[in-house]
Amino acid sequence: MKVTLVTTALNEAESLPLLLQDVLAQTLPPDEFVFVDGGSNDGTPVIVEDYRARLQSQGVALKLLSRPGLNIAQGRNAAINNASHDCICGSDAGCRLDSHWCDNITRPIRHQEADLVGGFYRPVAHSRFQRILAAVSTTPDPAPGFLPSSRSIAFTRRAWRKAGGYPESLPWGEDTLFNERCLEAGARYVVAPDAIVHWEVRRGLNAALRQFYQYAFGDGLRRRLSASLTAD
Repeated sequence: MKVTLVTTALNEAESLPLLLQDVLAQTLPPDEFVFVDGGSNDGTPVIVEDYRARLQSQGVALKLLSRPGLNIAQGRNAAINNASHDCICGSDAGCRLDSHWCDNITRPIRHQEADLVGGFYRPVAHSRFQRILAAVSTTPDPAPGFLPSSRSIAFTRRAWRKAGGYPESLPWGEDTLFNERCLEAGARYVVAPDAIVHWEVRRGLNAALRQFYQYAFGDGLRRRLSASLTAD
């Protein structure tokens, strides 16, 4: 079964080369990489295009799409709509992929054992503030009831369709509602704790507070949306 990796980004020129290098270093590279740029003005799409030949040399076909103004859920759906393959994995710019990540995150789907796979992620902390933030906001292993972030996830196209895609009305928290809808639609779900993505936690207090606000705001919208659908 062939695999498509999807990523969306906006102004990630600084972090993007590291992600692209990790894609090239996969023990099982994806067959296709669909990258949606949300209208970057820092050269993000140029950097992706510069890697086209290197990706092709590893058997990875690149689709680079420009979709200015899309929110992250819309960007994810645009990427998946343009995917050529039925096994889809996703991660985000700003992340680092373990060299076995693509193999581990997609194996349950490739072996027809799951429709939705939750990979795990570990924080990267360079400063004392980051180490404290990582300690209070993350766990060393997936907790009971763990649902994946879209920085480390895989699913079938069928599961995505049955869930109605990523909920485009949510500016944040779209991955949680997507996971819930997949499960409600009957998706077989497994956790792949060895499918590791590394991501740097926020570097300062203002950035961290902004992130937590976005998470809380998105979660509130998700709960309201879920409640309204249940009431209907």
